Formats: sequence, C-alpha cells, structure tokens
Amino acid sequence: MHIQKVDTKAKTVNVFLFSDAHVGNRAAGEEELKRAINVIVDMSEKMQEDGQAVGLYFLGDAIDAITISDKRFTHEAIAPWLLDGKGDFVKRQADKFVSIVKPAFQAADFSGFLEGNHEAKFKQKNDFDIGRYIADGLQTSFLGQEALVRVILESATARRAVDMYLAHGAVGGGWREGTAINALYDLSRYIDAEVYAMGHVHRLVFKYSDVVRMMKTGALVSERKIYAVAGSFLKRYEEGVDGYMAGRRGEPVVFGAVWLQFALTSNSKQLTKTAKIVEI
Repeated sequence: MHIQKVDTKAKTVNVFLFSDAHVGNRAAGEEELKRAINVIVDMSEKMQEDGQAVGLYFLGDAIDAITISDKRFTHEAIAPWLLDGKGDFVKRQADKFVSIVKPAFQAADFSGFLEGNHEAKFKQKNDFDIGRYIADGLQTSFLGQEALVRVILESATARRAVDMYLAHGAVGGGWREGTAINALYDLSRYIDAEVYAMGHVHRLVFKYSDVVRMMKTGALVSERKIYAVAGSFLKRYEEGVDGYMAGRRGEPVVFGAVWLQFALTSNSKQLTKTAKIVEI
C-alpha cells in the first residue's frame, strides 16, 4: 500500500476522481474523456481563484494494454489510430492518455495515479512498469494499486484531516448495481478512512454513510463516510466492436467523475464532506 500526505493550507478542498479510460480500445470514449478534462480544468481554476485547493486522482486502467499474446486480444477492439503498426503498441496508448489528461493534472494542487489490472498485467508479462511510465509522464505521484491519502485542511484556528482509501479494484466481476458499493462497505471493516473509492467496475456512483457516536460529553454526533466508484470512459455497447467486454451484462457507461468537497465550517469546529457526480 502506498501512503500520501497532503497539507493543503486551505479550509476548502476539492478532489476529483476518475477511472478506466482504456485508451487504445476502439470503444474508448476519447472525445468524452477530453470533454471531462476540460470541465475539470475549468472547475479547478474557478475553485483556486476562490482560495480552494484542488486534488485529482486517476484510479487505474488508463490504457487497454492488451497485446496479441493476451487471451483477451481481438483485432476488432484495437483503436484505428494504432493499426498503422508504427512505434511501441502500448507506449503509444500511454502517451496518448497522458496527452489527453495532463492539463487537469497540471491544474491540480495535488494528485496521484493508481495502476489498474490492465497496467499491472502488462507489467507482469513484459517486465516494464507502464503504470510508473504514465505517472512520470503526468508528473504526478505513482500510488500503485491501492493507497491511503491524508488530506489536511487548515483555517486560522483549526487543522483537520480527511483520510481517503483509493484503489483500482477491491471486487471481482459482479454486475448487480450494488456490487461495488457493497465491496467498499466490506473493505471498511479492515481499513479506517472517511472516503473509500475505487474504479474497475465501470460505474459512476457514490453513497453516504453517516455513523452516529457518543462524545465524552454524552452528546450524539454524526460522522460521514463516503463510498464512491469513479466511473469509466470505455463504452460498453459500441457498434462493430466485439472486445473482451462483449456479452458482459451491465447498463451503458455514464461518462464523468466523482467530485468530493471537504470544508471547515465558519466556526472551524466542524468538517463537512460532500460528494457529487460531474456527468459529461
């Protein structure tokens, strides 16, 4: 597990989470990804003008990275721009992903890149760390397949921290609507954090869980946890594409990102945590 600590010096912090671009696959929504990056950059600039901090994390499977030796390989699933046979097949995918998303990473105050099962499997079979190659191209922190990130907020009178557990995939291939959220709930039995987020299952969804506890004074307080799945840019149904996703059950992909906001209240005694979907 990787650890990242971010001292933002801000009393309001925004974090964008997105995942599963699968650049290099013919069904990858490259134009939708570009639009998402433009939206995130615009939102980031406005937030920073207001004195807020911005974080950005990609949760894995940036590229398809499926080569001819892979049992998942099908010629029909290759993006047309890869069919000229020029250059390194997988590095070209990585370079294109970096070129699309780098403006958002450059706009962020802090960030990180997690590798997915596609990057990890390519590394295992080819002895080249394509995930670190992408992170280096983005000039961001490489956070492996799972990470605990501590984000520290600060006002004139208080400092508070929010811990986020980020992973590519903490669950197998269940296809019911609650599969990913249920897996994150299960994980929270073993890892203590306030935000649990993952990719892998190509859904864009979040859920609050407010936990009640008793303070030393005897008063009851409610503390919020957020469970999120960071979406995908790989179209599940694309005419003429019979890739490894063909025949798998599931609803069409909703393009976008999860937007988290943490804020110290005006009296600096309370920390609010909210989540929204930025749909493209």
